[in-house]
Amino acid sequence: MSWIRRHLRGAEPRAGRLPDLDFLALVRDALEEVAPGCTAGAELKGNSLESRHGWAVAVGPAGHGATGTTT
Repeated sequence: MSWIRRHLRGAEPRAGRLPDLDFLALVRDALEEVAPGCTAGAELKGNSLESRHGWAVAVGPAGHGATGTTT
């Protein structure tokens, strides 16, 4: 997705934010709990979790989509 600005690989995450691969491992584990076998063959690469079945989950930059307000 060319519209997502990539962050530097190996850069330290902001305070309070998990590294991308750690977060994606949690996502993978949660998906596996809900739908056993759905993550078979999925690979953690860069800032995404990619499946050979055609789906992917990616981590956007910190603050992506944030409105700057809290409720």
